[in-house]
Amino acid sequence: MIRSNYFLMVPVLILFMFFSTRASAWGSSGHAIICEIAWQNLTEKTQAWIEPLYKEKGFDTFAQSCNWADQIRGDDRFNYLAPMHYVNVPKNASEYSQEIAICGKKSCVTKAITTHIINLKTERKNLSQSLLLLSHFVGDIHQPLHVSYAQDWGGNKIKMAAENKFGAVLASNLHQIWDSWLLETLSLSDWRQAANSLNKNISNSQKQTWSEQQDVHLWAKESYEQVKLIYAQLDSTQKVTTQYADKHANYVRQRLQIAGIRLATLLNSMTD
Repeated sequence: MIRSNYFLMVPVLILFMFFSTRASAWGSSGHAIICEIAWQNLTEKTQAWIEPLYKEKGFDTFAQSCNWADQIRGDDRFNYLAPMHYVNVPKNASEYSQEIAICGKKSCVTKAITTHIINLKTERKNLSQSLLLLSHFVGDIHQPLHVSYAQDWGGNKIKMAAENKFGAVLASNLHQIWDSWLLETLSLSDWRQAANSLNKNISNSQKQTWSEQQDVHLWAKESYEQVKLIYAQLDSTQKVTTQYADKHANYVRQRLQIAGIRLATLLNSMTD
């Protein structure tokens, strides 16, 4: 399956972005947005608990640390983590369920989230790594194409053309459009600014509702519902414009908000 970064003006960087690896979700800004929203909703006790853990890995902020799981790609010591960024379902599945999820021998995102929750609650070693992986994987599962199909690598094999905000048409694929192009086109690439704005626009009732939804398989089910819509909307032109971004803008923004609140709730529960 999966992933990577952002539309820039420099052609070499554009090519590097679109044809790099298979393992990130929401691009680097998306993960940072989710974790910054989470940070702003953590109790002081929880912030004090996790701060030395992410700093142990060399990060100044929790938001930046949430990209560690992508930054270690290419390091052979961490190759075993690759399948943990996603979960596959059968191509003909009408809805996601735990029973039909294809979680390989080397794990998947739903199992990995559960594993690292247990690690953080019970283990006294490797806590920093578990924190960074859990926080990243919570972001992954809320990007819909991380709950999709093995046949096309979660949309990576579906070639698309995407028009950037300057009107230039760039080669891409369906997965990259959802990982990075949408965030860039919707002006969400400044993670600090985006997180502050998104967090301010979460109502108390939304926080309450999302906080109560702590079932990892529900999160996967929600993503798969969007995946079905994404595939149903593919047309023969295989091209998306800024109108496509506008159509999905509310969903993308809310999905980032939901992931941030759910992550905060999860981490706060560990210091209750």
